[in-house]
Amino acid sequence: MTNYEPRSRSALARRVLALAGLAAAVVPSAAVRSEAPAPEALSAEVSMVLEGALVTEFGGRTPARHEFHVHGTLQDGGWTEAWGDARTYNSAYHDVTVTESDIGPEVVRLALEARLRPDLWIAGGRGEWTLELRRAPSADGRVESEHTILRTGAAREFWEGTYRGAFSRNDESFAAEGRVTGVVWDSRESRRERPALARLDERPRLLFRAEDLDDLRRRAGTPLGRVLVEAMVEAQGPIGPAVAYRITGGRDHAMEAGVRMRAEVDDGVRQHEMREHQSVWWADRAMRVAIAHDLCHDTWHPETRLYAEDHMRRVSNWFLHQPWRSGSGPVTMPGTFLADTMYAGSGIAAMGLVGLRADPPRPPAAAGGGLGGALQDRFGTADGRTPDERTAEYEQALARWRESGGINLKYLEDANRARHICTLSLALGIGEGGSAGMPYLYDIDLAWRTMFGTPISTRPILSRAAAEPMVATIMGLPYEGRRRPVVPSFAPGHAHNGAYLSRFYALAEPDWRPAILGYWLQVAEIGAEDLATEAGARRFAATMGGDPLALFYALRYLADPPEAAPPSTLAAGAWESFQDGTTWFRAGDGPDSIVARFDARRGRGGRPGAGRGRGPDSGHFEIYGLGHHWAASAKPPGVEARPAFSVVLPDYLVNGWGRGEVIAFDPVPDRHGGAVSLDQSPAYHRIDRREVARTVTRQHGGDMTVEHEVTSPQNIIEDLGVRAVRGFAADFSGRSGAPALFVVADRITGDHAKEWTMVLPDLASAEVTVDGNRFFLRQGDASLAGTFVAPAGVRIEKAPGHATVAFHATSKAGSIEGERHIIHPFTRDVILARGPEGTEGDFVVVMTLQRGDAPEVTYDAAGPDAAITVGRRTLRLDGDRVVMGSRP
Repeated sequence: MTNYEPRSRSALARRVLALAGLAAAVVPSAAVRSEAPAPEALSAEVSMVLEGALVTEFGGRTPARHEFHVHGTLQDGGWTEAWGDARTYNSAYHDVTVTESDIGPEVVRLALEARLRPDLWIAGGRGEWTLELRRAPSADGRVESEHTILRTGAAREFWEGTYRGAFSRNDESFAAEGRVTGVVWDSRESRRERPALARLDERPRLLFRAEDLDDLRRRAGTPLGRVLVEAMVEAQGPIGPAVAYRITGGRDHAMEAGVRMRAEVDDGVRQHEMREHQSVWWADRAMRVAIAHDLCHDTWHPETRLYAEDHMRRVSNWFLHQPWRSGSGPVTMPGTFLADTMYAGSGIAAMGLVGLRADPPRPPAAAGGGLGGALQDRFGTADGRTPDERTAEYEQALARWRESGGINLKYLEDANRARHICTLSLALGIGEGGSAGMPYLYDIDLAWRTMFGTPISTRPILSRAAAEPMVATIMGLPYEGRRRPVVPSFAPGHAHNGAYLSRFYALAEPDWRPAILGYWLQVAEIGAEDLATEAGARRFAATMGGDPLALFYALRYLADPPEAAPPSTLAAGAWESFQDGTTWFRAGDGPDSIVARFDARRGRGGRPGAGRGRGPDSGHFEIYGLGHHWAASAKPPGVEARPAFSVVLPDYLVNGWGRGEVIAFDPVPDRHGGAVSLDQSPAYHRIDRREVARTVTRQHGGDMTVEHEVTSPQNIIEDLGVRAVRGFAADFSGRSGAPALFVVADRITGDHAKEWTMVLPDLASAEVTVDGNRFFLRQGDASLAGTFVAPAGVRIEKAPGHATVAFHATSKAGSIEGERHIIHPFTRDVILARGPEGTEGDFVVVMTLQRGDAPEVTYDAAGPDAAITVGRRTLRLDGDRVVMGSRP
């Protein structure tokens, strides 16, 4: 593969060349320019952010700059594909070409061309930029980035530098230069031989290949297999009988699949006519139609095949080229649950159309005048291409059509477009440890692996993203033998749902699968031996809730014979989510297991926020152990979510949803815990809602500009001058003399009143006592003992959850007065601690969890710099870190 594509190639030709990376390279590589240096033989995925590269507000107004995100794949030093997105500019997917590439040992130089597609509101355009970047290799696989688009948990290296270039739209051009940051991930996934274009009309290919059929028939003859196939046929939709047709050969199953396929399409049409904004759900219908069409293609009547193909064409065109047709607005941007449905579902539909023959491409026609020409100019559909460029594109398309034997390459390009957007959704919505998201992302990944022999992303984390929520769930299991975690907040996403577990299992690494099956069997409340019985197989199938794809994945991917292991074998003593900063600490199995969870709201260099609904607030922690809940979430069951806070500033309505960021993570050897540190200064910014005046310059005919002063309500974030770092440590080694030792250390500046809090669960039968600088929670024969090493003279109390504040609001209906919870309420009871003056900000708390007497906590002086000893465990603060040591 060459290291760049000559500028003389048309945009369409470059896109066709990129598709060669999907199906064996049928397009010959262009000659390498003699003056271009040979690139490093790097195989990796790359994402870069060009700050301010795109512009809106042309026509004399002050230009607004937007980031442009560029993604690409390198194979042996050559760029096999590149594409872009710009979520603050418009909702379209954009074509990118790397026209020049020089990857040196220390410096990377690139030239990029981008064709910006329009959406319904924002015009397209063209961008050309040159980049010069320095490489910063990562020693431990972690690099820092402030940009939300970049996943950094398992990166090979970080690129940083500058760009220069221009962005043009219609007749206006904007020169820009600025900063570029990028992250590079090694491509570590193994690949099998990809099918050539000539094989892309072979079916089946979306769920399995023809060579897999003998094994599937053998599996379907087992007690578990018979139950799974029966459940598939009984499930709604056309997939179940279509699978049964391939396995049994019964044409009646294929005919039933055809009837259900038509009903699926017709019902979608009726729902679309009643509620157009729900048309996004056509995409998952099209996915089911595509799979049934793939399995029954050789049996259905041509009219039935055409009925399915027309529906697949319509839906894939809507959502891959006109995403605004969903009527759902910005919620269909990558990383949202509707986007998962739209792009994965329509992507599988496009994959189902790959291999169909196409008519020869038509010669280009002139844009012409009138309304059509004006709209073309307005929305950039021609992207400024000259007649010669359009002619070159036609010639290249005709050559590709002839070379491929008439294969319709549009659908291959559409499928690739969906793959890119779904990869982005995995990064933004799930990433490394996020919540489970929608199942369609996993479905397109599995279909892509079956059809092309490679995952939708070869990044070492994203390609296994389905299993990451499973790790968090297993880390959070209070003890084995339960169907689900006793603490609901310890189970993110849908990781206890059999429909998701089936997909997790199918996508997981082989050595992860026994632990996932072990948990899955717990959900079904059976043992591995029960899978060989009809009764056990039915309980297992029932966990999937009649999802035909989940039932099929269990049939195809479950080990034969099934191998199960305790779920905790998958979990280490300490585990960090790079995406949202959640850190888990776990020790032991059974009733005496101990679990702690610490929330940052932002991992190191990761995306701010907590994926889809994951995580309380910055610095919050939960503890479960020895059969009891000790430190809890701030959200009681059935109560509206409230921010949980660590150290409260009671005099201010601070930014309770403010996001801290993990700055250090230090696991200890032998699965005995670890320590994490968090910069949570942004959580102490105050937010005021004010009317803000600003001056806007607008053009009014000709060259006349007029300045207008407008006011609008805005959230004003005020820095109160508070700087805050929180450290949390867990030790399960037993050196402290207790099964678990926890340390919470806060360094908080600023001359404000401060209250340290630990949220308590519902402790109706628990005993809570305070003795000087110590507090005790006792439940049964177990206890949690806490000692404040700082501040000196601490005052401790158990405070009830009651905080409210008056509010006044005005609406069109008039004024409303009442009460609401403030941004940092105590919706549960808390352990509340203050210094003697009330403004002290150094809090160091040592807690031990045990049965029987608690070990003594000794220290040489009260304060954050104390040398602390608990049994044979020593503790100290070193800057931002909690450091654990041992004495003889």
